[in-house]
Amino acid sequence: MIRGLMSGARRVWRIWSRGVRIFGTGLMFVVLTIIYWTMVPVLWLPLRIFSDPLSLKAKSGGWRQSEQRPAGLDWMKRQG
Repeated sequence: MIRGLMSGARRVWRIWSRGVRIFGTGLMFVVLTIIYWTMVPVLWLPLRIFSDPLSLKAKSGGWRQSEQRPAGLDWMKRQG
């Protein structure tokens, strides 16, 4: 009698643990997806605002004044 109850309890426990494992996997997928889609924008904003922490970018736009060259034919011949 007790042996029959124990084997039945083991069977119920196996079914229960398999179901809980499937449910936990699905819940993990949902929770991690929500965390990803909420935390990535929150972390992205400061990185976007302070995007050059090592000051690698030039402060100006990179434009410089061009030299005024003579428009004569002699200057063009000296270019090689």
